[in-house]
Amino acid sequence: MTNNNRSPITEAQFDSVAMKTQAGQLKQRNREYGVEFSIWINHTLVMSSDVDKEGVRQYWCYLS
Repeated sequence: MTNNNRSPITEAQFDSVAMKTQAGQLKQRNREYGVEFSIWINHTLVMSSDVDKEGVRQYWCYLS
């Protein structure tokens, strides 16, 4: 997921929202360096989590 309108967040912030999602809002897919997770609300990407080439998981928020 490439998006310049994102801000880094903590794992705890991502997990807090992920635990409250409803069916279909938390999605996952296998990527080159690991599993990517994304949270969608009303067809809008809200948060994501991906793994970089060094194997470090990063967490992002797309809300301003």
